[in-house]
Amino acid sequence: MQLELRLQPKQHELLDLCEDSPATWLGYGGARGGGKSAAARRVMLIRRLSNPGTWGMIFRRVYDDVKRNHIDKFFEEYPGLRPYYRSSDHEVIIPTSVPDKPSKIVFGCAETEEELKRKFHGPEYMDIFADQAEQLSENEMRILKTACRWPGVSDNQCK
Repeated sequence: MQLELRLQPKQHELLDLCEDSPATWLGYGGARGGGKSAAARRVMLIRRLSNPGTWGMIFRRVYDDVKRNHIDKFFEEYPGLRPYYRSSDHEVIIPTSVPDKPSKIVFGCAETEEELKRKFHGPEYMDIFADQAEQLSENEMRILKTACRWPGVSDNQCK
């Protein structure tokens, strides 16, 4: 499968931070229409391909937003990945260069703090990108961050 993964200069800066920064919390902001959501999708896909067998999540507060702004756009950009989508779980299983180690991108949402606690208490993700993070309280961000860990990977590699 051939995927064309192009990044704008600012999006490439985000990838560089994800790859090289010792920080475990990264913020990425800018003007409306500036490519932030596209950066999240593209960097997430690059990180899943370069880290076979890992999971990542793109998070929005409500499902309609994650569907409209990420799931639909993801398949506009990468139609070849549609057969790997599990709609019941809102996830894409990504074939990688290692045959028995597919990666996964989950499109997550939680409308309340209680739902956030219930959904994300156990799962592990190497990366979690919270789009429109200003819609979450600081405590909700901390709850989400507890799921940002991956076995055998140092904390500073998880973003």
